[in-house]
Parts: sequence; structure tokens; C-alpha cells
Amino acid sequence: MNTRKLFLAFLLAASLVITTVGPVFADAPDTIVVQVNDSFINDFDCSFPLVEQVTGAYRDTLYFDQNGNLTQEFLSPQFQGALTVTWANPVTGRRLESHEASTIIVYYNPDGSFQRLMNQGLTFMVTVPGTGQPLLADVGRIVIERGQGINFAAGVHQELFGDTGAFCNYLAGG
Repeated sequence: MNTRKLFLAFLLAASLVITTVGPVFADAPDTIVVQVNDSFINDFDCSFPLVEQVTGAYRDTLYFDQNGNLTQEFLSPQFQGALTVTWANPVTGRRLESHEASTIIVYYNPDGSFQRLMNQGLTFMVTVPGTGQPLLADVGRIVIERGQGINFAAGVHQELFGDTGAFCNYLAGG
């Protein structure tokens, strides 16, 4: 279920790239900056819905082979300031936020289809405002292979593995 969130975030980023970048011929990388200001209903972290918002910018570098086929994509946050994720409970008004700093590397097959994705670094560290007490962390490396799902995970991935109790309790007002 949390794999869905990671993959949805990737699809959002990829759809922005696909619609904003035309074919580039030659083997030189093409870099664009993608501005993000999107929100969605997060119905998978807690037993109640959260409004999750992502704001900021990230750099998307596309690599092509000599025939102009996309082979690799490197997404890097913190390009023009922080890429911020905010979770809000619309009932209690409680909010938490974190800055994303992890990179995503996507590899494509020769036909342009998805091959594998690697997310590495500090995706987020959510703390209680003013105290620094950690509630939710995602840091390390995750590899997702086409047709296999997650086939490697190292580090702390509380959201991925369903360890969201303290995070949800805070947002619920507990």
C-alpha cells in the first residue's frame, strides 16, 4: 500500500516530464526544473484521511542514448530551496511537515518502458514541532524492479512498513 504512494509520486513526476520535454536527439543529458504545488488525500498512512501537500522544485535530468531514446532519469530535490511535504488532519487542524532530500534514479528499457527505480537518501524525517522528537522517518535506499516490486530496502522506512502509529496519534490530537 505504501509502495503505491512511492510509485504514485514517481508517476506524477514522470507525467510532468513527459508532457514538458520533447524528444531530444544526441547523447547529451537534458535538465529541467519542475515546480511542484500539488496535494492529494492520503488514505493509507492513518485510519483517517490526511491532506498531503508537496511544494517546491526538483531538478530532473534525462539521459538519452545515441538514438535519442530515454535511458535514465535522475530526480534531485533541494534544487531551488526545499521540497516540502506537509501532512494535515482536516478534522483536528494538526499539521506536520518535512523537507525531502532523497534522490530518485529511474532506468528505462530500450523500448522506453520502466525498468527499475532507486530512491536513496533522506526522503523525510517528521518531528514534533518545537521538540525534535521523531515521529516518522524514511531514510536509506529502496530499489523497485519492474514486475518484482520492492526487491531491496536498507535503512529506516517506517511508512513503507506500516510503522505510522506515533505519526497518526499526533495528527489525531492524541
